[in-house]
Parts: sequence; C-alpha cells; structure tokens
Amino acid sequence: CLGVTAVDPILNGLLFERFLSEARVPGPSGEYTEAPDIDLDIEHDRREEVLNYVYGKYRREHSAITCTVQTYRAPNAILDAMRALGYPVELGFELSKRLQPAAKLTGAAATPPAQSVLGYRGVLIEPLGPAAVAGLPAHARVVDGTLYAPGTAFRIQGSDTEDYLLDRAAATAGSGLSPELIALLREESRSRAAAKSNPPPPAGANPGPALVCRCAPLYEPGWWNDGGQIQLHNNCYNYACDYRTDTFAQPGRAAGNRITQFSCPGVQPCAIDDALTVSPQQAVRCPGEGHLVALVIWPGWDFHWYRMGRELLWSHKPGNWPVTNLDNAGQRISDPRTADRGRYTAFCSFMIAMHGHIKID
Repeated sequence: CLGVTAVDPILNGLLFERFLSEARVPGPSGEYTEAPDIDLDIEHDRREEVLNYVYGKYRREHSAITCTVQTYRAPNAILDAMRALGYPVELGFELSKRLQPAAKLTGAAATPPAQSVLGYRGVLIEPLGPAAVAGLPAHARVVDGTLYAPGTAFRIQGSDTEDYLLDRAAATAGSGLSPELIALLREESRSRAAAKSNPPPPAGANPGPALVCRCAPLYEPGWWNDGGQIQLHNNCYNYACDYRTDTFAQPGRAAGNRITQFSCPGVQPCAIDDALTVSPQQAVRCPGEGHLVALVIWPGWDFHWYRMGRELLWSHKPGNWPVTNLDNAGQRISDPRTADRGRYTAFCSFMIAMHGHIKID
C-alpha cells in the first residue's frame, strides 16, 4: 500500500518483517540493484527446520550460510570483562595499559622459561567467552614482566604486573585466594625474578651408568608429553608409579580413601593403601623388585612425587605440565633429597612401586 514494491507478500505467501528499500525493487530493465533483505527471528532450537525449508524451496546450490564474528581489541576486551565480572572499570583500564607491548623479544630471549618446575610459574591469561580478542593471544603467560604466547614474546608496559594482580587479589573479597597463599605467591614471584638475574650453570652431561636398574621405567618424556590426553590428565603420582589412568590420580582414592592433610603422615598412608611400600633403604640404589619413588611435601599445600630411572637418575611430572629430568635450578636429579624442590621442603621417604601390585586412580 506504500508503493515500495509491487509484490504482495500476503497474496504470494511471503514471510518478512522489514519493508524492502527503493534500491531493492526492479530497475528499468527489470534487474534488481540489491538482493532482498529478509530479517527473521527464529527459535534457536528450530534452526534446522528453517534451513531445511530454505534448502527445499531454493535448493542447496542457491543457498548459503554466513555468520558475523565479533572481535575486540585487547583494551576493549579487558574493559568489557571487568564490567561483566563486576570489577571496577578502572581496574580494566590499568590492566589494559600494563599488558601492552613495550619491546618485542626474538631469538633466545623469546624462549619461555621452563614450565615443569615446582611452585610459581607466572600468571596465565586466557580470554573467555565467544568473542575473539584481537591483539591478545588465546593463551599467554606473564612471568618476570614478559608475556609469552605461541609464536610471540614481548616485554609488557607494566613490569610489576604480577605484583599488581596479587595486590588486587588481596584487596578483592571473593578472589578465592587466602592471604597466606597470596604472600607465598608474591615471595615466589620475587624469588624467581632474583634467580633470573643469577642463572644456574647449565646442566652437565648424564653422569649415571647406563641400565643400572633394569626394573625401573624408561625415561621417555615424549610418550607422556603429548600435549593432550596423556599429559593433561596424568600427574606426578601417575608418572611416579608409571601408571596411566587419565584421572589425575590421587593417593588412596583407588582404595576409597582421601588425603586429609598435606603432610608426610597425611599422604604416605594413602599411598600405602594403593599397595606402594615404604623402602627401608636410605641410599639411592635399585630395589630388588619394582622401582623406587620418592614423596615430598609442600607443608599444608601440596604433595609431589619423583621416580628413579634405569640410570639411577630421577625425573618427575609437575601436575599437567611436561615430564622433566631437571629440578627447579635446571640441574639433573641424582637424589631428590638434595634437589632444588622449591617450596616442597619436606622429604617423606623413598617408596617402592611393585609392577602389577599397585592400583591407583
């Protein structure tokens, strides 16, 4: 009735919720200068019905699906995240400024620090939600004032960003971090920065004789460090026992028990329930049967396990990080009692994992 188009949508059974513009009516020669724009709102769970209708009416070769991908620049993404999570917008502005690149790193300087260490490894940054973040990697780690991500590394504007985030966590109710843990993380961060200024000497050649302990498992990090199912779902206990469960095994869980405190008396009995046995020996040597493992504790916070290999050298797997045969100082481990274990200061005992006897979960 408005004369925009001669097509009667009611008479022709057409569905649309927006009038056609003048540019979308036939020209002098009958051609259309623009394709019709039909805007429909449909129920999300009946999308397939609409697609099947379009395919049936116009055929698949005349149909296409398009989508819009919304991207944010890093500063805007951070600000929107702050608003959505209920944090002050000022925090978003400050964090956005701090994460901006100050100097791109190349060559050896761009190599990320080792991830397979005990204790503090830096701050992980992972944008959440459906919107991609332009200018900010999907996964990044900030440590010692540097942002590391796949294919890139750069010094950030805020060299003290880790301290800044810990300060904010301490001041924010509901952060989930206790004051004790924040204090430990702050100390670990500063200790790491100090250690970076005084790097340890490079690890020496393997000093152990070959195949001294034939019952011990092979050191084959490539099998465990697949970057996927095996690495991410098996931890130090799995690795020490040489027993893949894909469940992030916990001492005692297979026997129906659980750890009640992070101490030697709290963890060791749970491992005994899994059929590990306490080794009477105090020297690092090959047991008659099975292989040697060692339990250490970060008092009140965590446990960790090492295992001895065929060359009488030790290796371990920190959480879901890669297997390594180096300690926190980057040195090969000839004895876990003397290795640099960071906060895991309590050495409990050597234990023996008997092949075919133990059961963990």
